[in-house]
Amino acid sequence: MRSIRPTRLVSFLRSRHIDRPGRYSPALFHHNSDELHVIGPNDKGRNVANKRGPKSPMTDQHKEALAVGRNESRIVREYLDALRANKPKRGRKRTPDSIKSRLAAIEATLDDCDPLTEVKLIQERMDLEAELEGMAAGVDVTALEKEFVKVAKNYSERQGISYAAWRAVGIEPSVLQKAKISR
Repeated sequence: MRSIRPTRLVSFLRSRHIDRPGRYSPALFHHNSDELHVIGPNDKGRNVANKRGPKSPMTDQHKEALAVGRNESRIVREYLDALRANKPKRGRKRTPDSIKSRLAAIEATLDDCDPLTEVKLIQERMDLEAELEGMAAGVDVTALEKEFVKVAKNYSERQGISYAAWRAVGIEPSVLQKAKISR
């Protein structure tokens, strides 16, 4: 529905060829205080917002399918997050002993250093302590892998994810073979 000021009505009517018989007729105009509404051929006096009709409730089957999809997505996300967190980094691997020795060196250096170096060392100490806690807690990737293997094939088919895409993310071929995802 378009709104037009009454002062521009005549030029609008002429531009739409209202003076000739055609699509528009005087019945298709609606006057509202100081605006004139023109109902176009697609409006036909209906409220455009109510075209869809009443909303039907979801079926139990649809609700179950949504729940299965959410569950599979959660399992895949957790497995991929665990792989990313435990992905080996380049360089020499850190051990808990090497982290503890670096923490001891930081504590010894903190007493006699300038304030800027002190801030940097404190941050390094906090990072090392967090890394040490992460090593101690660890993530059980094998349990997540077992869950991933159960849902991966169905998830891949539903989402259109190929073997190559899984490999590009870093999933081992043996895991994909267990999940029965082939090239």
